[in-house]
Amino acid sequence: MAIARDDYSFYAFEGLRPCRYHGHLHITSTHFDEPQGLALICAADTAIAVHGRVDGDDPRTVWAGGRADALRDAIASSLVASGFQAASSDRALAGRQLANICNRGTAGAGVQIEIPRTLRDKLKRDQAILTLFSDAVRQAMSSR
Repeated sequence: MAIARDDYSFYAFEGLRPCRYHGHLHITSTHFDEPQGLALICAADTAIAVHGRVDGDDPRTVWAGGRADALRDAIASSLVASGFQAASSDRALAGRQLANICNRGTAGAGVQIEIPRTLRDKLKRDQAILTLFSDAVRQAMSSR
């Protein structure tokens, strides 16, 4: 919501139970088929999908993936310029498949942002950091 604000479309698929573990709700990005979400994505030119990931051995770096290479790289660069750690991803969560929800807009290419849990927790706790993060993403979006 912080990225979309009032001028971009927004859709959320999230676990709302009080516990943190929502693994049973996980749907891979290539198998996402919720009708309202698909309708919104398929009507848009470009989608930016924001995902949470486990920290693993890297609790700070935002991985930017997807098929919209220029926008993906611009988002990663803008995040870095704003003081975050970010990298264009060639990892397992790179979001390159055509069936990935981020690539199902009319352009056939979008961006997938994978945010590690440690950073997500920080964004939830600190409005100033969330604003800095969302401003960085929006700056990259408006410069394309």
